Amino acid sequence: MPRLSFRTTSSLGGCHCQYFPSRGVQRVVHSYKPRTLASQGSYAISALLQIAGMSYYFVIISPADSPLFELTFGTSKAGGDGIARFKNGETSRYMNQFVVHAAIDIVEEAQWLTPNMWLKVIDHYAPTNSHISCFITGTNVRFMLLHQPLTGPAGPAGSRTSTVPSSSIPHNPTSPQTEEAIRQFMTEVFELWTKTLMNPFYRIGDQVKSGVFRARVTATARKWL
Repeated sequence: MPRLSFRTTSSLGGCHCQYFPSRGVQRVVHSYKPRTLASQGSYAISALLQIAGMSYYFVIISPADSPLFELTFGTSKAGGDGIARFKNGETSRYMNQFVVHAAIDIVEEAQWLTPNMWLKVIDHYAPTNSHISCFITGTNVRFMLLHQPLTGPAGPAGSRTSTVPSSSIPHNPTSPQTEEAIRQFMTEVFELWTKTLMNPFYRIGDQVKSGVFRARVTATARKWL
């Protein structure tokens, strides 16, 4: 007999129901535990991060301007799922590479204006509101991080808007909190990079294909971003 199965939810709980069109009746198949206040709070934070999150594209560029390592990830702080959601969709990988490569010329100018290895935000790509931060090593290897805030589409009338603070890491790509978090991320990656260079099995200028290196950079990204 044909039937429709659906789930209903509310702030007090919910149930899983089955509806039989020929009979015009429905029955409760399974009831589940109502959400506690704590779980409601976690659910709200997670939902807000979908509205105001950050997507990241990290690349290590050699002195010859060739990519040695690439990593794409999303916000992990404050309950984020770590998944990148760039505005360009399927073409985001190539667009991100293009935007970062175009910023190399700015890096070559900015690096002579400061004695610091951490150059902060050096470029902004307005069409997608992407910002590019850079850390440069003593051997002229560039750590480039493109960070793009994600603002979800407007919901239906009466829907709740994001209340994530405008200075938070998942929301504002230029806030002091975000800048400090990216600096910490770059500094730790630099330590990992130095250890990689000391590996006798690594040849300078080759792409880094080590799974251990990728896992540690990913863990560092979760820690700070």
